[in-house]
Amino acid sequence: MDKYAGHRYVVRPGSVRGTRGEGTRWAAAAASSLLLASLLLALALPSALGHEVDPIAEFCGAMPNDGNPDQGRVGQGQLLKITTLGSGFFTAIVAAEYLIDPLMPVDKPQHHVGQGGNPMSPTDGAWGGTDEPAEAYNDTSFLPVGTYTIYLHVRGSNGQWSAFKTCSLEVLAASVDTSGPVGVYAGFLPDNTLGPGEILVTLNATFDDTGDPGNASVASAEYWYSGCGIGTPGAPANVVPPGGEIAEVRGANPIDTTGWADGTYVYYIAAVDSLGNQGGCYRADLFIIRNIPNEPQGPNCYGISANPSSVLSQPGQSTDLVATCDDLSTGSNGVFKAEFFVDPSPVDRSPNPGPYVNDTGSAMYVNTPPVGDDMEDWHHLIDDLSYSPPLAQWLPGGYTLRVHARDNLGTWGNFTDTAFTVLASGPSGLAIAIQGSDLRLDWTPAGMAGLDHYNVYRAVNDVKGFTFLPPGLPYDTVPAGATTWVDPGAGEALDANSYYYVVRGADVSDNEDANTAKVGKVPVDLVPGANELAIPFQLQDATTANVVAHLAGQYTSVGQFDPVSGWSFYDPGNPQALFTLDHRLGLRVHVSQPARFLAVGAVPGTTSVALLPGWNFVAYNALLQGSVPAILDGNGLSGSYDAAMAFVAADPYDQWQQYMPGDAAFRDLQDLTPGMSVWIRATAAASWNLLGEW
Repeated sequence: MDKYAGHRYVVRPGSVRGTRGEGTRWAAAAASSLLLASLLLALALPSALGHEVDPIAEFCGAMPNDGNPDQGRVGQGQLLKITTLGSGFFTAIVAAEYLIDPLMPVDKPQHHVGQGGNPMSPTDGAWGGTDEPAEAYNDTSFLPVGTYTIYLHVRGSNGQWSAFKTCSLEVLAASVDTSGPVGVYAGFLPDNTLGPGEILVTLNATFDDTGDPGNASVASAEYWYSGCGIGTPGAPANVVPPGGEIAEVRGANPIDTTGWADGTYVYYIAAVDSLGNQGGCYRADLFIIRNIPNEPQGPNCYGISANPSSVLSQPGQSTDLVATCDDLSTGSNGVFKAEFFVDPSPVDRSPNPGPYVNDTGSAMYVNTPPVGDDMEDWHHLIDDLSYSPPLAQWLPGGYTLRVHARDNLGTWGNFTDTAFTVLASGPSGLAIAIQGSDLRLDWTPAGMAGLDHYNVYRAVNDVKGFTFLPPGLPYDTVPAGATTWVDPGAGEALDANSYYYVVRGADVSDNEDANTAKVGKVPVDLVPGANELAIPFQLQDATTANVVAHLAGQYTSVGQFDPVSGWSFYDPGNPQALFTLDHRLGLRVHVSQPARFLAVGAVPGTTSVALLPGWNFVAYNALLQGSVPAILDGNGLSGSYDAAMAFVAADPYDQWQQYMPGDAAFRDLQDLTPGMSVWIRATAAASWNLLGEW
């Protein structure tokens, strides 16, 4: 039998639509042909269809929650009911939201992304269908009298949001209570599932009448089997004391299921308030399992995983929880629902190991609608929109995600779990600058949930000399609201030491992120005359005047050599072509007196310097000492050069130190240290690839 039989279809492109029992044989055949053609077109020409496989919001409805057909008009403080129908052919409908313009900002061109609107709920209690009615109730007491536009859209299981549907809303002056109670919960006592020997159940429900003017209480209720029978007499239900505006109601008489076949039985219940206003129906499902082999046993779930298994604690992250659940060996009934629970709580990391109450977890959705097959693949995209609390608000740490599924008889299976980790995300854009005689750090705030402060770590003269918590201790701490910090030591910018810094975000318990982004300062002492040196960092400000500003009054020119264009210079009294510096090239600085050059910036990952045949004047872009020739040959230059020379101005007896692979007499250049530059005579085009640290 066709598992799609009896379902309503929405096909794009084209406008063929069908509903249950509709059309003649030739019409059905024509619809099937067009459906097949549309499917083939969608499969063959996805680029042409664009968003035609996206979900659709069929309509937007807004009315008082009292059955009044006066669409789009509501008294101030009266409960407003907002409705839509989400449709998807290639995707299940898993969420819907609405915004009330102009009170809520609506980015109309960006309708294909979530906009943080008010969530809507599935009318049948569970998302995941290809045709999914949805509704929301809004207490309009906060809305000033006036006219508004409601924008709503739905989201498919593929993560795509539909285009907006709109409807008008007029809020009138406060009126008397004209709306009935709203259903909050409906089920059966003692249980929603009857097994062998169990006969009697009583319908039980909770209703809320607080969302309208006045203080009318829930007065009574009635219920019907199989359909919402408002307007026709139903079975009575009484208010359970103490009653009130939010009250529990219970069937006046138990339901006797003697002789009923195994299966699912659907009831609908509606309540009336003390002013006589009747509200809408709320659904309750009763499951009977007495005579089915291998029952009562729920489906088995396996292949569970979170993809990816870890994310950073910051906005915009997501993971897709997936699992396969089947009922093949436990009754061969359809798998109709799956849900998951999170342990510990993402909000405060309090333990949540279970036992759990069935039907209270976070719903999962089938990858290929509709639901009901003996085997189904389920998933839930945990992100900032489809899960509460948003993933960006989960505290850093490890979590267990526990999944189980329910068959069409209402029996839940055992739990299967997988591990998931939220990693603390630290500050970004860490930068260092010279501020007088001090060193200043700046950064962009960390996005991690639970951020309490920043830990600042410092290493002296060793880029690898960090020991983080635990067992190490931070050099300093900074409140969460800060984005800048000045080293409290005296004159670190000007002294002869190298300093390196890491800044990490931490919560109140000092659980911190694991970033190792480093910035630092390396000093190079200069002698009067010409000096050759390097900036071993990635420059965060490459403007020549700013890089050498601390040498004001001490230098006469700064130059860099490019093998194609030759020398370029910057003269503070007469600037020429060198307005910005390339940290990959060597730097020649002429000073009129002893001075100290201060190189500051970010510790690089890998720096690649392209060498052309002939002489190249390049920087040693590493923060650790490297021995010659290993630092050359082992990083891309083996066999590609015949000479390397470094000018050491401070050594009057051996200013030009050399290394020649083919002549052992010229090998006094033995090491390269941070802040040095080197001349390399390449015999062929090559690339020198250096790690900032190793």
